[in-house]
Amino acid sequence: MSLIPSLNQSTVKQASAEEFVRNCAGEGFARVELRVENLESYFRIHGAEEWQATLRDAGIEVASLNSLEEFSLVPDSSFGLIEEKTRFMCSLCRLLGTDLLVVVPSFRRAGLSS
Repeated sequence: MSLIPSLNQSTVKQASAEEFVRNCAGEGFARVELRVENLESYFRIHGAEEWQATLRDAGIEVASLNSLEEFSLVPDSSFGLIEEKTRFMCSLCRLLGTDLLVVVPSFRRAGLSS
């Protein structure tokens, strides 16, 4: 197994997804971890084909998608929403060409037993 240089988009939050990918390519990174919030902004304006062309032109692969948050301690009445969000994010991973979705569990709330 060899190390592949990658950069997490959270380290450069002010850059758009497109700028981030281009800058990473210019600095020699081979892979990136993208934030779902930045991609949602991108996809409001651009299509999937444009995104795939951006990655291809930059020679960048998506290592992972960051992140599905607050998924674990959800009331039964909200579980369907989390399930829908999870399905959406898995579809986004397939579009990006990655099989790695970062998940961040909920913080423990007062009144819950360990």
